[in-house]
Amino acid sequence: MILDLEKLDATLLMFDPDYDIPSIKPKVFRPPDDWSKRGEMTRLCLGILRKAIEPLTSRDIAFQLIAERALDKDDPRLLRLMTKRVGVALRLQRDKEVVTSCQGPGQYRLWEIRR
Repeated sequence: MILDLEKLDATLLMFDPDYDIPSIKPKVFRPPDDWSKRGEMTRLCLGILRKAIEPLTSRDIAFQLIAERALDKDDPRLLRLMTKRVGVALRLQRDKEVVTSCQGPGQYRLWEIRR
């Protein structure tokens, strides 16, 4: 990677020999605001399932999470992301035999707390 960076620096200097390469600041990765702290997603999902009177799809749980966290309910990209995250969190809990799942509508799974 160092060799690649040196080649990139040389290329930049070909176009502008006076360019100050060290002035290029690295981009800092910042997680989006909708990320949660470690274990928070699982706790929220299990809390929603405990209150539910019937099994819920991962999409339904994600929608409730978005509403509870006062995020943009009309953002389809956010709903898709949260649905995936809910699915991951609940699959890990299914492996620990905390929740159960069965095939739901479409590609969604129905989730409920194991009794």
